[in-house]
Amino acid sequence: MNKGVEELIKEGCMQESLYKALVNKSVQLYFGINTSASPASYHPESKGITFANTESITSASLKEELFHAWQDAYYPGGISLYGKDTQGNKSEGYVNIEFEAKFFKDLLNNPEMYNGCCYAFSNYYDYPKGVYDEYQNWIYGIRDSENISFQDNDYQRWLKLFQQYDTNYTSPMSNDLSTPDA
Repeated sequence: MNKGVEELIKEGCMQESLYKALVNKSVQLYFGINTSASPASYHPESKGITFANTESITSASLKEELFHAWQDAYYPGGISLYGKDTQGNKSEGYVNIEFEAKFFKDLLNNPEMYNGCCYAFSNYYDYPKGVYDEYQNWIYGIRDSENISFQDNDYQRWLKLFQQYDTNYTSPMSNDLSTPDA
């Protein structure tokens, strides 16, 4: 666990800022292993992060799950409103929360450590030809700019494509989460 956190903080100032923002907001997180779960998951109801095994505790998995913890602390009422019910049905806004976290992860991904980009469209073969490359170019363009900035309409375009094509996260969108405020 410590190795994953150390790698995360060493990756760059934004990852360190995420970690410090959670500490400064006095966010208490619980960590555990759940061998029947996905590689890594944040649970807003318990404020916990579980990993399938110790090999799943990486800076990449921590980056996304800690960002979910930040979203939970940032958005009024937390993100449990935008999760899944006990039957696995996705609530309105689930896709917004998931895309925002993957967008954050893609922007901050260290290309030297993790072979470039992109988590949001990682299953690019399920998307129309060129979508993955176009998304990757958009992310690299934001990364390469002097100030990390982007247009809301570009973000919303990619959110809609993510909702349309990534059935793991497809849910009704929440208008309250149409821009990445966290």
